[in-house]
Order: sequence, then structure tokens, then C-alpha cells
Amino acid sequence: MFVIGSAGHVDHGKTRLIKALTGMDTDRLPEEKRRGMTIDLGFAHFLDQGTAIGVIDVPGHERFIRNMVAGAWGLDCALLNVAADDGWKQQSTDHTRVLKLMDVARLILVITKTDLVSGERAENVRQEALENCRSLGYTDPPSILVSAENGQNIDRLKGLIVEELTFLERGKQPDKRQRAYLYVDRVFSVKGAGTVVTGTLRGGPLAQEQELELLPLGRKLRVRKIQTYHEDVDRVLPVCRVALNLHGLKKYTIRRGDCLVQAGSPFRSARELIIRINPAEQSAPALKNHGEIEVALGTVHRIVRIDLLDTTMARIVCPSALPVCWNQPILLIQQGGSTILGGGRVVWLGPTDRPERRKLLSALAKMPATLGEEEALGLELALRGLARRREPSVAAGSGTVAMGNWFFDRNQLLDWEKRIVRLAGQSGGIGTIELESQIDLNREILELITERLRQAGSVQLRNGFLFSGINPEQNLSPMAREMLSRAKASDGNYLELNKLKIGGAQKCLRELSRTGLLVSLDGNIYFTRGRYDQLLAEILEGHRVEDQFTIAQAKQRSGLSRKYIIPLLNAMERDGYVKRTGDLRQVVRSI
Repeated sequence: MFVIGSAGHVDHGKTRLIKALTGMDTDRLPEEKRRGMTIDLGFAHFLDQGTAIGVIDVPGHERFIRNMVAGAWGLDCALLNVAADDGWKQQSTDHTRVLKLMDVARLILVITKTDLVSGERAENVRQEALENCRSLGYTDPPSILVSAENGQNIDRLKGLIVEELTFLERGKQPDKRQRAYLYVDRVFSVKGAGTVVTGTLRGGPLAQEQELELLPLGRKLRVRKIQTYHEDVDRVLPVCRVALNLHGLKKYTIRRGDCLVQAGSPFRSARELIIRINPAEQSAPALKNHGEIEVALGTVHRIVRIDLLDTTMARIVCPSALPVCWNQPILLIQQGGSTILGGGRVVWLGPTDRPERRKLLSALAKMPATLGEEEALGLELALRGLARRREPSVAAGSGTVAMGNWFFDRNQLLDWEKRIVRLAGQSGGIGTIELESQIDLNREILELITERLRQAGSVQLRNGFLFSGINPEQNLSPMAREMLSRAKASDGNYLELNKLKIGGAQKCLRELSRTGLLVSLDGNIYFTRGRYDQLLAEILEGHRVEDQFTIAQAKQRSGLSRKYIIPLLNAMERDGYVKRTGDLRQVVRSI
């Protein structure tokens, strides 16, 4: 399935041509009827052997260039209309540039109104238009002379359209990663049904009751009803025009430029973008650094600030988030005017600092002008040292390491590992929560890295703290070593804080407790790990889960007085071995 569209100078017969092709009048607004010109987007379709081909009619007047972009973004093929009686005009140039910058793959040159001129005049206009199309990037577009007034070559034009679309169909590559997305171009309410939005469905199939996310709002919505080309359907395939009745959505919460996306879609909401600027044409006005311009992508357009990073790259800063995906075409327009300043492609989403932008420029300099998914992965790895894995995963290069849902740049991963091992090797180790503030990575990623280090024996995880994988006693401060020796040398292998008349003793005991070399019973009594484990075994020996015992029985088995047995039983409860049931202790976990 495909969607095509008309383009060209105002009053060059676009709407008349579409009516001749489809039998439908796309001028729906009263003002369009009154003024005799298309102001907003119009929609129609025709059938080819039972398959609908969508048609979008875009306005030709320069003042409505933004509406033209909103119609052009999703086209597979464009009909560039040039009137035989008027010839090539400025908007012919502008529309052809927009089509190329919006990555419209195929273009058919249609010379209209041939009934008003001689055959020689029509042919001269065609040759001039073909030359202009070639200079603007469409090297060998098919062309045809038509008249919507008398029907000349209308059927032949339909055949030519089908040929171009068949050519596109043969060149398509299946992509299981694609997800449905739709930029909204119209919003209205239907009595008894609620809010309806229309747009060009691309990316993947869409089904009734399917959940979509509305960007940039981030709200989840359910598709109640789908209509395509005036027919209600349960499921629809891209590329086509669709109307969606959305459950639980008020009309005022959605507008043209919003994007509906399926889970797993590459689209994101972003206020900052990095774009690679297309080589500027000779006639294009120079972009002003740190100036304000207007950008258009999909059906959205916004006034933004542009910061030129070099002659080929720019940073776009938007006042509010817009829905966008990596590698998406973007058009640059003069603020408040209709002059096209150029175009480009989005190569990065989200904020970047200066060092990151320098990395990005360096990485892009080594990459081709046309970037694929593997290059996108390479950019993320070069900039951040890690990238979320695609699904199915894009093949990663030899310099990457795959863990969990992430790819890591090997050199960056080694650097993070060295820092973690160094922090774990300090006196008392480091808490896993504290580690997040020391190394600017989220918990999921840190857990992956620390687990890799733990399996390699480089670190140990005890009681929520990381320690160097070597003998934990080697990391102790001299005072902590002395305290540990005292505990081991005592009769009961323990220390009592309130009996130690040493400055800093409390800090040392906490450090020893963190390493697991001492076990705190109540913050005052500390047993050596060996003694604690021995007492656990003595008290729990022969007991099964859910067995119960008294304090007196625990005292008898351990040989401890009440002063020590109560804190010990409390510690056993804290560590999940027993739970209190009245005056009894019930075994929760055996050893």
C-alpha cells in the first residue's frame, strides 16, 4: 500500500488533477471554495485492481509551505504539477526542494493544462521542468502531459503512478523491527464516537484495540475504531491514510504535529536535537548562528534556536518537546516567512554538553552521509559508551560488549570497571547506592557491571556493599585491623563498643561490620563472623522451618547469658533466620 501526493505552484491544477484521478474534490474548507485555492491538506484515493492508493493534495501558495511539508513527509511518490500555460515558477522550485529534503523517493513530472496551449509550448515547458528537476536532485523523473479538463492522458498517468509504486515495492526490504507510527494531521470530533485523528500510517500494521503512545504528551491510548479510505477495518497495513477513533481522549489534548507510536517505536520526545545539515544550495540564505528559525518535520513545525557546530552540523533547541526519531528528515525555514533555508537529518536526540558534541562531530566525520541502524549504535557508543540493544539486535562490532539489554563500548566499560574496583578497594568498601552518585550510571547498568566484576572475582558484594575481591582484611585501616585482632583474641570472639575507650572505635566497628568481618548484634555488641556463624549453627541445629524454641533453649545451646542471647536472637530475626511468635522464636530459614 502506498500514499502519493501532489505538489507545485499555486493554481497549477493540482486539485483539478486529483479530482480527475479519483473523482473526489479535496477542497473541503469553505474558504478554499471561495478563494479557489488549496489552503490546508486535502485527501482522496483511487483503486488499482482493488488496492487503494491514497492521495494527498498540498497547498501551492508560498504562505502555506508548512502545510505543504505536513503533507509531503509521508509520501512514497509525488506528482509535481507544472502548468503548461504558466511554466516553471518559484514554488515549483521550492516544492521540489521540499520533496527531496523530506526524502520522497520518487517523483513524476506532470505538465497540466495542456488543453490551453500548443503541443510545442507544452513540450518546451516539459523539457525546462525536467532540467530543473535534475538540478534539484531528481535525476531522471518520468514525465507526462495531461489535461484534467478534457481527460487527456489521465488513465496513462494512473498507469505511470502504478509503475513507479511497483518499482518501489520491488525495492522494499522487510524490517521486523518496524513499529506503527502516525503523525497527526487532522483532529475532529464525531457525535457519539468522540475524538478522531487522521494521518498517514507508516512503519508497521495497526489493529483495533491496540495500545499506542501519544507523543510528546507520553499518554497511552487505545484504538477503538479504524477507518481507511471510508471503510471500517479491524487491521490495517502501512502505508495508507487512516482515521482512528481513540478511546478516552478529548479533542483539546491532541493537535496536528503530535505523533501516535506503537511500543518499541524509535520515536522519542526531545527538546534538543543534533542535525547533519544537507549541503547548502548556492541560492540558500546563510544560517545565522544562535539565531531563531522554524523547523518542520512530520506534520509539526516549531520556532527554535539553532547553534551551528560547524559547516555541516547544528544543534536545535526547542521551547517544548517534539516527537522525532533518529535519522528523520528535517526542514529549515525562515522564521515568519516562507524561505527555505535548507534541510538535514536528525543524528542525535536529547541534550548534549560540549565534550559530547565534540565526540559526536568526530564520530560522524568517520561515517557515511547516509546512516543506518549500525551507525546509530556506533554514535551512541562513541558518545555515551553504551547503547540500548535493538530488537532484534543490530550486530555490534568487535569493540563492543553485550550485557543484558545494553551494548557497551569495550574501552569505556573497562574504565568504569577500574573505577568501581578502585572504589570497592577503599577502606570499608562502597555501598551500591553510594556508587550511583560516584559513577553517573543508572542502577540497572551498574548492577550489570558489578555482577560481571563479581563473577570475575574482582569485587565481592556483602550486605549491600562492594569490596575488592582480594582478602577483605587487606583493605582495612590500621585501627580497624587492631579492632579485629582484639575481637578474635577475646574469649567470646566479640567486642562491646561501650567498653572500648578508644577514639574512633565506633567508625572502625561500622567499617568491620560493612566488610562482614564483624557482625553487629545491636550496635553495641559485635561478634566475629566465625563466632556468629557458629552460634547460628548451635541454636538452629536439628530444627526445621516452622519449628519453635524458647529463649531458655537458645541460652542452653549457645552458652550465652540473657545479656547476649536477646541481641543475638534479634540479629537472627534481622537476618531472616527466625521470627518472634510471642515469647517463642520460629525458624524461618534453616542453615
